[in-house]
Amino acid sequence: MSAHTALFLLVNGLTNGAIYALLGLGLVLIYNVTRVINIAQGEFVMLGVLTAVGLTGNAAAGGVHFAIIAGVIWAVLAAWKRRAWFWMPLALLVGAVAWWGVLRLQPFHLSPLAAVVVSVLLVSFLGAAMYRIAIQPAAHASELTFLIITTGVFLAIQGFALFLWGPGSFSFPPVSPGEFSLGVAKISHQSVFVLGATLVLLLFIWLLLDRTLLGKALRACAMNRLGARLVGISPERAGMLAFAISAGLTALAGILIAPITYATYDMGLFLGLKGFVGAVIGGLSGYAGAVIGGLLVGVLEAYAFYGISAYGEAIVYGLIIVILLIRAVTQRRERAA
Repeated sequence: MSAHTALFLLVNGLTNGAIYALLGLGLVLIYNVTRVINIAQGEFVMLGVLTAVGLTGNAAAGGVHFAIIAGVIWAVLAAWKRRAWFWMPLALLVGAVAWWGVLRLQPFHLSPLAAVVVSVLLVSFLGAAMYRIAIQPAAHASELTFLIITTGVFLAIQGFALFLWGPGSFSFPPVSPGEFSLGVAKISHQSVFVLGATLVLLLFIWLLLDRTLLGKALRACAMNRLGARLVGISPERAGMLAFAISAGLTALAGILIAPITYATYDMGLFLGLKGFVGAVIGGLSGYAGAVIGGLLVGVLEAYAFYGISAYGEAIVYGLIIVILLIRAVTQRRERAA
């Protein structure tokens, strides 16, 4: 392998690894606060990208439709809980009018920057709605039950996305097209932007969790939900915020990688799995570990595909089996000691 190839693969691996790191970070945030392993995490990537594409007028505005449906279900559940029967048909009527309005206004023609902002906000709302609709009603369920619930949410989102956007592929414009030379290797401007934006997002998440009251409330719920409730922190609101922040972060990660690849209705599955592998490498509870794990997965994937492309995916996914076995043996020894 030449130095040119090795450097190119390293940058490519770090670029993809940065996306996996953000996905893993979102998974760990949700797991720490709610003890939910979110199988549908990768769908926030797909929703973020395709919603942004739709808002620029190059596809259906499916993300807006998702938000309308989630909002109506949320409102109906709230009315049912409070026995406010009058509000249930009203919520359905408002949802129908909103759906009709979106169909009349399409296609949207927002600028790429405005589309990104609106897309992240919409997907953050969808994350909060997922917690309120699917997770909170089963608050005291086991982790296995949550695993089944999030798998059902994943299948529902992917099926509806296929209905809205179809099986075709879409692209999103890069921040800066072109490339530059780094020694003997040519690096795209978008790859540098992805790495830089990832560093900024990681700094933002660290400041949020470590230096703000909101972050301290999330950490309190992660450490002791009962103790957090006793001091006035609502675990339910913390869970909803964790899902919203994680969904927005993951949507932004998808938008960052979209100019380098093609966006499809099923892209979230494979990206989500690789983010999950990175999170598991980091122990599924440490934020720094999830970031390092995601970067390792990206670099390993790049070199594995170059050396033995036929088994590249198998090597990446096989990692999770090895890591889980090592963790199981380590935990058994700790209990025995």
